[in-house]
Amino acid sequence: MTSGKEEAETTLVDYFVVAGYDPEVGLVIDTTCDDCAWEEENGITLSSKDQRPPLQRAFIAKILHHFPQRRAGAPFSDEVLSLCMPKGLRFFTEKDVPLDVSLHTFANIREDGSRINGTVITYYERFFSSHNVLSILKSPHKPDHCARFVVLKNGVTSNQ
Repeated sequence: MTSGKEEAETTLVDYFVVAGYDPEVGLVIDTTCDDCAWEEENGITLSSKDQRPPLQRAFIAKILHHFPQRRAGAPFSDEVLSLCMPKGLRFFTEKDVPLDVSLHTFANIREDGSRINGTVITYYERFFSSHNVLSILKSPHKPDHCARFVVLKNGVTSNQ
């Protein structure tokens, strides 16, 4: 028997999310998730944060897919991205890539009392992209260039 309200499905998982690099957006430096532990270990101060080499910076990730597209009683929220990738999108050289898969959980209680709970499995895969993106990530570090570099979109750099 059903009432006038729409019944919510009971499932183990509400959504499955795939997040990562989006070539349509390009490389955008994420200034909201600075890695404080890395900064302390390497003597980075507030004034020198923008001078980090590209491989030591965080970039903005994007939700690439989520399944299912829609669920009754459980609207999808894009805010899970910051909970899934709190340190932003990171790139590594082949010799430095973490070999182990990492796992973390999160619980977020909103102002209205609703909850977002999740488990994140992070793994790294080989990055195939345009030559320009890889050359930016592997280029010798030039603090002035790095501080101005904001977006790489369709192989064209843009300064702000």
